[in-house]
Parts: sequence; structure tokens; C-alpha cells
Amino acid sequence: MRPTRLYFAGSGKLTSSEPEPGSRSFASDPASPVVDPFAAEAGAHDYRALTARSDVLVYETEPLESDLRIAGNVTVTLHASADAPDFDLWAQLFDVTPMGSPGT
Repeated sequence: MRPTRLYFAGSGKLTSSEPEPGSRSFASDPASPVVDPFAAEAGAHDYRALTARSDVLVYETEPLESDLRIAGNVTVTLHASADAPDFDLWAQLFDVTPMGSPGT
């Protein structure tokens, strides 16, 4: 099994080829942090409501041509800057169904 590398593109896409340099930004409101609404519940959940937030960035692949097996650790490497002394980033990987519903 070989690793599959995906890249964040400035367009909101995850691509298999390294994209041109780009960036996306968002404004965070500490009074209204992004939290996992299903943190206390096991199983698959529908996270579509989170994608409507202006402080959530979503990156998606085109529909996959074949099954993709995920085994082992998934890692995210990104470069970020902020105008605050510290900040939190949260990355999650979802399997999106053909009907467009993301679940873990």
C-alpha cells in the first residue's frame, strides 16, 4: 500500500498534484468557537451545518474514480499565520456520500 498525498488548493479543492501557491483566510470569533456538535456521541454524523460557518474552510476532492482505503495515521501539514498570539486549527477527514452527506 502506498501513501496518497493530497494538496490544499486555494480554490477549496484537495488535489493530487501540487497546486500553485495560494491562500484562503477566515475571521475567528473567540466568543463563538467552532466545536464538534457530536463530540459526546459515537458513530457517523452529518457535519454539513458546520460548513455554513464563515470561520470553517472546506477542501474537497473531485468524486473518486475508485475506492480509497484509509489505513493508519492521517496527517495534515499546513502553513498558517494569525494576527493573534495563539490560535487553534481543527482538521477532520470525512467520507462524503454520493448524496453529499459528510460523515466520519
